[in-house]
Amino acid sequence: MSFPRSAVRPLGSGLCVLVALAGCAPAPRSAPDPVPVVPPIVRPIPPPKSASPVVSLPAGAVIPLEDLLQRARHRASTQDAIAALRQAAQAAVTNAQTWANPELELRTGNSRYRTGESPDQRTYGVEVRQRFELPGKRDRRLAAAQAGLPVAELTADELWLDLEADVRSAAVALGASQIALHRAKMSADLAAALRQTVELRTTAGELAKADLARARLEETTAGITVVARQREVDAALQVVRSWAGDDLPSTFTIADALPGEPPAISLDTILHQARESHPRLRRLDTEIAQKSAAIHREQRAWLPDVTLGVSADRTADTEDLGVSLGVDVPLWNQGSGALATAEAERAQASVALRQECQRLERDLRAAWNTYESARLELTALVTQAQPVADEAVRLRQTAYAAGENSLADLLEARRAAQAVAEATDTARRTAAEAGIALGRAIGSFPTLLPHSQRTQP
Repeated sequence: MSFPRSAVRPLGSGLCVLVALAGCAPAPRSAPDPVPVVPPIVRPIPPPKSASPVVSLPAGAVIPLEDLLQRARHRASTQDAIAALRQAAQAAVTNAQTWANPELELRTGNSRYRTGESPDQRTYGVEVRQRFELPGKRDRRLAAAQAGLPVAELTADELWLDLEADVRSAAVALGASQIALHRAKMSADLAAALRQTVELRTTAGELAKADLARARLEETTAGITVVARQREVDAALQVVRSWAGDDLPSTFTIADALPGEPPAISLDTILHQARESHPRLRRLDTEIAQKSAAIHREQRAWLPDVTLGVSADRTADTEDLGVSLGVDVPLWNQGSGALATAEAERAQASVALRQECQRLERDLRAAWNTYESARLELTALVTQAQPVADEAVRLRQTAYAAGENSLADLLEARRAAQAVAEATDTARRTAAEAGIALGRAIGSFPTLLPHSQRTQP
């Protein structure tokens, strides 16, 4: 059915009003840069640096830990996860900024005179309506959406912190396994040299065949240990490559994976730092601000929206133009349920913040005690036990060469020295792992050793 030409004018005027309203509606604009709500002292996790071209490294290269971290940041899926977080937060702001679409209503019908004096007439009409929020209601809704932007940024800081902790753990495992392999090879070389010496002395009739059998057993056991330690190194290399990329050389060492002499760390200092700057605590604190913004939004959400309308109608004998004003009547829903929900969510966020503060403090104290115990044990082993063990081996070797001691005495001294060396390596690894646990609890990783104290296998 087509409209008669006489109906074009009211329809045309209504469409013009629709176009005018659509043109007056503000276009979605980009949200302002997020301003995180943070405590006064802020030590944020730095974002990943711009990726530089991957440099090919030769086999046996020494890679600084920071370079390994940069490689991991460049290729990790963390970047995609953070981009998705920011996109979702920005989309919520853009959606909150969008105005309601105008409504267009077209009407047609019949006009019939009850007296029958005139024939039926066709009627036509058009109406355009636009819904508006009151200024205070809209502003609070926008503020609630924008409060999600700093939450996304602080969540990104948490993701970078977790990534760095995982890469550091993989580096520590690789460094410790390489040192263990290095010591196992040294022990195997010593066992081979000892077996050769015993074999010569047995041939000369100075030692019994039982001594030669025992020396061969020591050499075989040392060889088995080397194979086992090599498997551990290969497994640790695979884990590091899974983080930093397969373009790493076949063999390499990480310059500062393990601390040489871990420094003393003040518990009170790191407790204060964790409370002030940990990204998880700052995120939870920002979520409380976000829930408060949601409460303010719900306090105004019950306010009625205003609907403005413009209509044009053509009846049998008249052409009518009109305007209308519609207002919601908050009779059944005054927002009390939504407001109570928002208040309950804010209370939950406050409880979550207190619980996380307590949990992080417990984790930090436990990690600090482990670190401090390993640091003191490492210092004692290096300064006290290791010199004594080395001197005992030297004296036993001299006495054995002179025929004053048995092979069993020499092997016992070597086992004691090896046990001290293994305990030293264990304490160093424990200190490094405790340092990573400290970093997780603090929110950033302390420098456990200066450049001059970094050790390699």
